[in-house]
Amino acid sequence: MKRVLIVMVFWMSMVTMSMGSIIPTESLVLIKTNEIEVSLIDEVQKDFFKMATYSESSSSFDFVTREETKFIQIFDSRGDLLYQLPVLSRKVRISKQLFGKGEYKLGFMIDGNKKVEFTGVKVK
Repeated sequence: MKRVLIVMVFWMSMVTMSMGSIIPTESLVLIKTNEIEVSLIDEVQKDFFKMATYSESSSSFDFVTREETKFIQIFDSRGDLLYQLPVLSRKVRISKQLFGKGEYKLGFMIDGNKKVEFTGVKVK
């Protein structure tokens, strides 16, 4: 019985820790309005973005990154690539018209890096 309780406690703590990394906390949210929410995947990404805003007048996301972004990749909720847009700049503007209601991922492909910085986008 003791062994079963120990296994259950261990299993519950592992499930709780794994779920904690999936749900974005307020510290990981870059942009939050009534229409959209953009969040980081990891705390380390905070240094990658200098600025992130949403312009309601132009209905667009505006990002300024620390490194030059070669391409932006837009993935749907299933992980299918919808668009790969050339950027070649540190300043990125993406129209909200590219997104319907739902959840998406933006992949920022960086110049000289093989890593892609991902953000989550939720359009309400």
